[in-house]
Amino acid sequence: MINMNIMDTNLKGYNVKVDFGNILIDVWVNFDAHYEMTENTESHNHFAYEIHFISYGDGVLWIENQPIPLKVNNLYLIAPGVYHKFVVKQEEKIVRYSIQFNFRFLKRKSGSQFKNEILKIIEILNFNKYLVKEDLYNNFSLVESIFKELTTQRIGYIQKAELLVKDIFINIFRTICEDDIYKISNIKKGYQDEKRIPKIEQFFHAHYKQSDIRIEDLSKYLNLSVRQTQRVIKSLFGKSFREKLIEIRIENAKHLLSTTNLSIVKVSELAGFNSVNYFHYVFKEYTGMTPKCFINKSINNRKQ
Repeated sequence: MINMNIMDTNLKGYNVKVDFGNILIDVWVNFDAHYEMTENTESHNHFAYEIHFISYGDGVLWIENQPIPLKVNNLYLIAPGVYHKFVVKQEEKIVRYSIQFNFRFLKRKSGSQFKNEILKIIEILNFNKYLVKEDLYNNFSLVESIFKELTTQRIGYIQKAELLVKDIFINIFRTICEDDIYKISNIKKGYQDEKRIPKIEQFFHAHYKQSDIRIEDLSKYLNLSVRQTQRVIKSLFGKSFREKLIEIRIENAKHLLSTTNLSIVKVSELAGFNSVNYFHYVFKEYTGMTPKCFINKSINNRKQ
């Protein structure tokens, strides 16, 4: 059974929690995530899973160093922390929809058969950087309908959007559970360090809001020494513990600044910074602009 709980609806986006067995899926539909791209994007990552639905255009999705041709009627699922960028073919454009989600386990018992299906879904999500699959269930049209319902806001639009979100994730999970999914997904992580990526990502996303979080905490979580943890972080992400932590905090801050009306002070607090002045400094260092300029840019992008 799937229960829906609306968390927030405003002009910037739509957030809903999907209770799927013993997994809680936190879904975000950002109104800015439907647009025409005529220029290449910079390499970036997100703190959540992201699913792209391509409706028109010709180009390439680069995931780390892997080029993936963009095709209409395909869906592209990218894991948290994975760097990617869109490259648009010259004199072309790409039209896409995208939604983001995260998940966590609930303390709830489920039937053995359903539990096995859930574990299979989580295993595939945790051990793949990305998935590419033909959209056999026509999810693109469902996402398109969600945007239409939330922008026109006709009678019953919230209830209608809930049903559409439910349908999309049932379809996506059915797709993920198909036996041939491993044939079309990227290379499964096989080395010991790489197997730690899901656990490390979960740690960062669970604790980045704590201003006093330290590498010693991650070391205990991984059951490694501090020196081993430093080596693993550097090997997997090419950066230090502090750099990885700040990166996640800044990505979360960017998400909040572009999708909510929270004050900069509140955003800095929710992102794990104990000083708004330090937040201003780090944000500009990582993005090249102040938080206020970033907000104004997001507003202008929505008006276009």
